Parts: sequence; structure tokens; C-alpha cells
Amino acid sequence: MAIFGLFKKNKAQSQPESLAPEAEEVRVERSILTDDHINILKDIVDASRDGHLALSHRIRLLSLLNDVKTVNRVFFECAKKVLPIYEEGFGKDESLLLMMSSINEFLYFDVGEQSSFFVLADLLKDQVFGFLEGEKKMAALAGMTVVSLAYSIAFDAGMMLEIDEYCGENDDVFDWEGWNPDYYASMTCSGGSPFDATGSIELRKEFWNWYLDTVLSLSKM
Repeated sequence: MAIFGLFKKNKAQSQPESLAPEAEEVRVERSILTDDHINILKDIVDASRDGHLALSHRIRLLSLLNDVKTVNRVFFECAKKVLPIYEEGFGKDESLLLMMSSINEFLYFDVGEQSSFFVLADLLKDQVFGFLEGEKKMAALAGMTVVSLAYSIAFDAGMMLEIDEYCGENDDVFDWEGWNPDYYASMTCSGGSPFDATGSIELRKEFWNWYLDTVLSLSKM
């Protein structure tokens, strides 16, 4: 059931024309993920002017995993990657560490209630949202990576796999509530967004190449 169309911005706010063709460069059928899929996407990232891996590519890629828990394990790795940046801004947060532990228990040992992650996401969102415009912005984006992950667990990765009326749009077409953990983590690691020309292109490429390796590795577990 598609449930996330409500997070889409007005269609008039479409992605820049320079990014639109790139979103159509790869079409892969639902099948077992291979090294070839990953290498094609790495070439696209490396050739990209802004270093971003478009949402359409990521949807097709993660759909190949054909398993919601594996998708959320990919997102969990994104959250773990940005945790040090969160701690640089906010220090050690026992409640966040407990939340990460609960996520690990759920994703790898089937311990816990799926519905509880919606409540946990709301609590953390209230804690970090107010810092998104200040000097702790990168730490807050790291926190929002975990928030988005918790929502993704609660909704079976629906923000990635079941976007209502999806027509190939990129991340910038959606409101912040509909952004996925991988996009939040990419902004955290690169220091900004590809859609407002902030942050490091090279660090963004580095993140997405790491991400692609992570997807491939988890697909083989």
C-alpha cells in the first residue's frame, strides 16, 4: 500500500533539468543484485556533476534486494556511519544509543515491536529538529538520519519502496518528512545538499560509493 504521497511537494517544484536525464540512465529488472549493477551506479556517481545518486536509482537498487529488513539494514549502516557526527554536536546521548541498540535487536534478532519505532522516531525528531538551521546543523542531520530510519522500520521502508504516484522525481521534490535515511546521511557526510550547491562533491561521491558497497555486502548475507 503506497502511503507517502502526502510528503511530496508541489509538482511545479520539480528537479533541475540538469538532473532529470540522469535519473533515467539505469533500468534494471527485479532480480538478484550483482556486482555489475553496483559498478554501473558507481560510474554514474563518479561522472555526476554534483556527486549525487538520484532517488530513482536508489529505489530500483533497493527493490532488487526484495526484502524490507535488508533495506532497513542498509539504512541502519547509514545511521551508524553518521553517529560520530551526531556526537560531535550533542555529545554522548544514552537515549539515542539505546534506540540504536533497539534497532539492531529488531533488524537482526526480531526482538521488539515494530510499532514502537514510530514513537521513538517522534521523540528524537522533537529533540533535534530545532537545530537544523543552526551551527549544529550537521549533527541534527545525523539525528534525522536515525529518525528517518525509525520511521522506515515502522512503515516497512515505505518511504523508499512505496512512494505514492512516483514518477522518477529526485529527493528535492519531497518534503523533509519524506526524505530517506540514505539522503540524510549523504548530506551529513558531505556537509550539504546537492540541490543548493552546498557541501563537498568529492565527499558526497565518497559516501555514495561506500553506500553502494554496503548494499552489495548486505545483499549477500
